Amino acid sequence: GGFNSSNTTHLQEIAIERQLPSYHIDSVNRIISADEIEHKPLHQEVEVARNWLPSGSIVVGVTSGASTPDRVVEDVINKIFELKITAVAV
Repeated sequence: GGFNSSNTTHLQEIAIERQLPSYHIDSVNRIISADEIEHKPLHQEVEVARNWLPSGSIVVGVTSGASTPDRVVEDVINKIFELKITAVAV
């Protein structure tokens, strides 16, 4: 969801409270590669994280604020699948 979304920010707070890695993105275009993601850490400016997508089997939770279109969530999920499939094929 948008970086100004209080709903999405609260979802990130929940992940942090549970000590889960979280990456607040506002578009699938923020996912640069399996190694790099441009995201907004809680109460900070946008930055690029490296080594964000672990190799091997993983469990990923994708959440969004109420105003985030389902298509945006779907695009993010599909991008993660594409990156994982490409990593396995290489």
